Amino acid sequence: AFGGEYEWAQLHGQCFELKSELSVGSFTFKLCPFGAFTQDSHKLGDFEGWLPMPEGVAEAARTRGEQLIYEAQVMGFGGGDSCDGTPRSAAVYFECAADNALVSVSEPSPCVYSAWFATPSACDPLELRRRQAALTTPASA
Repeated sequence: AFGGEYEWAQLHGQCFELKSELSVGSFTFKLCPFGAFTQDSHKLGDFEGWLPMPEGVAEAARTRGEQLIYEAQVMGFGGGDSCDGTPRSAAVYFECAADNALVSVSEPSPCVYSAWFATPSACDPLELRRRQAALTTPASA
């Protein structure tokens, strides 16, 4: 679960909070990777494993800007508190960043949540080296 190079292990045992305004009010979300994901007193789910990136999500995320999106997998959370007769669930998407932070949470459909998390664990070392080289290489005259 921590990745081939244990790149995700540094998130184990940590929790991250985000106060967010949704259309139905203000909430505090708390994400504990490899643990639980909550919204105030409601459990959105427990970590169930890595899931394939849903089709179209990475492409849509790339249109948001220049951030590097972790396209391999998403973190799946399930078995949350009952909501309209079904357990809440969540998917956490990752982008490369210098620091760990829960960036945003939305509810794209009732009782199903989507979150973006920024972390150095999501950075592809080869892509970072390529971008660094592009920054340090003088432009052609």
